[in-house]
Amino acid sequence: MENQDEQQPKKKITKRVTGLTREVSAQILNLATSSLGLVAALAWNDAVQAIFKEYFPTGSGVAAKIVYALVVSVLIVIITINLTKLSRIAKGDK
Repeated sequence: MENQDEQQPKKKITKRVTGLTREVSAQILNLATSSLGLVAALAWNDAVQAIFKEYFPTGSGVAAKIVYALVVSVLIVIITINLTKLSRIAKGDK
């Protein structure tokens, strides 16, 4: 009986540590994925800026930056809408 009584607290502690480890692992995965997304976003930002400068070389003023921001915003909205649709299709929602 004594051995069984000693194992109960150990099982509870092990269960808590395992649960905490899963939460920490999930959070680390989330942070790593977000970090990689930021790196990709910065790379795309540089690429789009280079393309923009190629086609509008003299536009380095405020107006050019506003046009650039609008173009990028429209692209992000279109991409987000399409990704949301794909996600719904993958989940089986309509």
